[in-house]
Amino acid sequence: MNALFLLPLLTVVFGVLLYWVRSRCRFWYGVCELIAAVLLVIFISVPHQVAYIDEPPFWEPWAWSAVGWLAGLYVFVRGMDNIGQDLPASWLPLWRSLFFPSTPPAPTS
Repeated sequence: MNALFLLPLLTVVFGVLLYWVRSRCRFWYGVCELIAAVLLVIFISVPHQVAYIDEPPFWEPWAWSAVGWLAGLYVFVRGMDNIGQDLPASWLPLWRSLFFPSTPPAPTS
């Protein structure tokens, strides 16, 4: 399957899954965010253009793509959060049932 099709599809699937986790386990999602942030800073700060005896480590070819993909997933989850903050009232019951099942329904006026 073509990566140009697969990566956006995986981004949407993982983005929705991460938003679902964030909406149900906000504390642990935040802990994972902090760990990811520290690892990203370390990864970006370590020089990646060093002389290798034979060839670069097995992880280097995809590591930089992973950094960009994690950043994209973060922006995706933030976008879903922003959408959830200003949904039309008619969409709220479905949104809450998908992502916030313990949230009481909004009062109708």
